[in-house]
Amino acid sequence: MIGHFSRLKRVGLFSDIPEADLSLLLQRIPLTEKKYIKGQSILHQGAEYTRLYILLYGTCYGEITDITGKTIKVEDFHAPTMLAPAVLFASQNTMPGSVVAKRECEVMIIDKSSILTLCSLNTRILKNLLNLVSNKFVFISGKLAFFSFKTIKEKLANYLLGLPEQTGGQRTMAHSMEELADFFGVTRPSLSRVVAELVQQGIIERRGKKVILKDKTRLVK
Repeated sequence: MIGHFSRLKRVGLFSDIPEADLSLLLQRIPLTEKKYIKGQSILHQGAEYTRLYILLYGTCYGEITDITGKTIKVEDFHAPTMLAPAVLFASQNTMPGSVVAKRECEVMIIDKSSILTLCSLNTRILKNLLNLVSNKFVFISGKLAFFSFKTIKEKLANYLLGLPEQTGGQRTMAHSMEELADFFGVTRPSLSRVVAELVQQGIIERRGKKVILKDKTRLVK
């Protein structure tokens, strides 16, 4: 447990709690630790979520499977971070998607009742929790807006326009083509074909992950 304090301090829930205080607080509640191998499900879509999972080490990803069986990758999670904190206190606290280990992961699990105990013992933890849940709501709202885009070109345009512009109008993609395809819920060849068409039409210029938007008007049409 002692070796995890530096990791926990980087989690938003505990970020501004002095290490000595955090140590005393966590001694007041039961804690569980668990490890997962690559490809193993950490949380399952549709399952009740009554304990907070904190990813201490490793990387995992969220995915949603629709009624047709199609799976869409939603988000990557890099340690240390909390998994689905907004679901924990929802009136319908079932997982909207699954969380799968991308590589070996280690998590700390805290019961919902223990989180409430921590909030009552330290108001900074309560404030942090409310802030995190509110930020998650804003993020999910943005995701819903993203899924309103139907074509690959629309999704790609929204992604590229959201990237920060650098010197010379250049933007750097934070994901590989394979990761983007998973994120968009499409095949990599389909995404590559759209990118190639945009380059051929002179709408974008691409060199690896570096992209320049040559014609924003045609990009969003």
